[in-house]
Amino acid sequence: MQQDDAEQILKEHWDECWSDLHEDGYPPIANERLEQIYEHVISTPPQTRSRLLLRWSVAASILLAVGVLFGYHIIQKKDTRQREEYVAQDILPGGNKATLTLADGRVITLRTDKNGLIVNDMLSYSDGSSDERFSTATITTRQHLTLNTPTGGNYQVTLRDGTKVWLNANSSLTYPASFAGQSHRKVILKGEAYFEVAPDKAHPFVVSTDDQDVQVLGTHFNVSAFPDVKETRTTLVEGLVEVRPKNGTTVAATKIYPNEQFVLGQGRQYKQVVEVDKFIDWKDGYFLFRDDSIKEVMRKVANWYALEVSYTGDTSKERFNGMISKDKPLSEVLKMLEQTGTVQFKIQDQSLHIRMK
Repeated sequence: MQQDDAEQILKEHWDECWSDLHEDGYPPIANERLEQIYEHVISTPPQTRSRLLLRWSVAASILLAVGVLFGYHIIQKKDTRQREEYVAQDILPGGNKATLTLADGRVITLRTDKNGLIVNDMLSYSDGSSDERFSTATITTRQHLTLNTPTGGNYQVTLRDGTKVWLNANSSLTYPASFAGQSHRKVILKGEAYFEVAPDKAHPFVVSTDDQDVQVLGTHFNVSAFPDVKETRTTLVEGLVEVRPKNGTTVAATKIYPNEQFVLGQGRQYKQVVEVDKFIDWKDGYFLFRDDSIKEVMRKVANWYALEVSYTGDTSKERFNGMISKDKPLSEVLKMLEQTGTVQFKIQDQSLHIRMK
């Protein structure tokens, strides 16, 4: 074989090798080409072999370096792809979701791009916009409306008297379309809600749950009364409220002052001083954990991300502290909790298994 012929073969194989590497992005294809080049090189006469071997060595070195870079690039792309797939499968936070049951039993699914409802002579969204389905709603005395939020949803409503209510996920509020002609402004709550009650001394405002009535004149407070939770908690932000248990006794109402909480359930009732922000965090758009057990943490998280939760290990030992926005996907909330080194999570569909270390 002449030197010119050998060099031409080397060039052709190099071009093929580069093309394969560029298309496949993985070194083994290139290795096969390099072996073919080497076989042609060593078949040349001794006087030309040394020069071609030098060129083969240089080519092999370059190809190896490029192959490593391509391999690294492929791995990076794979990792990025996996992260993108994980994000795509991640559980997104809840949002503005609710239904409104009218006096005649009809149910309206409220718009998710709106965050609140106003009850007046006519129904409207909090930004003033209307809905053709509202035009036939009954807005008269003693006709009741019910606002329902699913797990992973919340909504606001401004009642006819100007009282503002924030309804947490998995909750319902039943209220009259108008308070006219009534001595009390009474609403019925299941789940959790935050109230900013419009003052009216002549007509006390009453929040009724399964086990208590909360009576106010004008104040800001939170009531948590989920049916599957053994305790009802009434937390006062400002003003004054009276809580009267529905336990069939003649126990006098308990007055609650700002930064106090009344706890009722499991055969006992008491009030305590609390950090109010911890109990109204959901209304302000974040999770706030202060010395909470994992079950206390997940009660908030599961309600917002619509999760079924199971546990392995001792759930009473570890305590968690921190704050994170409710707008984050579930993975970021779990990452924050995992940084404590005391808990591991496994997600499958809407199920979350928690293993305590």
